[in-house]
Amino acid sequence: MGGGWRGCGRAGAEGHGRSGDLRGLAGGGLLYVSGLPDRPPLRPPGRAADHAASLYGAVGVLLGLARRRRDGRGGAIDLSAQEVVASMLEHVLVRSFYDGEVARRKGDLDWTGLAFLLPCRDGSIQVSIASQWETLVEWLADEGMAADLADPKWCDPALRRREVAHIRGVLGRW
Repeated sequence: MGGGWRGCGRAGAEGHGRSGDLRGLAGGGLLYVSGLPDRPPLRPPGRAADHAASLYGAVGVLLGLARRRRDGRGGAIDLSAQEVVASMLEHVLVRSFYDGEVARRKGDLDWTGLAFLLPCRDGSIQVSIASQWETLVEWLADEGMAADLADPKWCDPALRRREVAHIRGVLGRW
């Protein structure tokens, strides 16, 4: 799909032209909230806009087939990659509606406060402390690097979110 699909639907501001993954990411707002606050936006890995638009398109085709089966009529699918990407930012809308917060880039800490990047010899790795905590701590302990994270109190995700800087420090030393 990359390069040949319409990024903003036929009726949208860019509906006359072609689009692509990066343009969908930017137009839909994902790049605005991705990366370090004082640096240019960080493009997520893969082809997120292409894949999401493909999925939404497939759903549209299935709905059209269901309608044709029901009443003998199909329909046209006018897909906006920009709107698809915007729909992926549910956390941005929720925070705006309920907290009055305008989303900003938070660097490598994800919006939940439970995933972040750590430097490695050959780049970076994203670490999530949201799930499989016990497995991560067991791995750290096997290498003698668990520090105080083996304490059962760390099984509480709310504590991990509040103390993410400490956890990052322990994992960073590892």
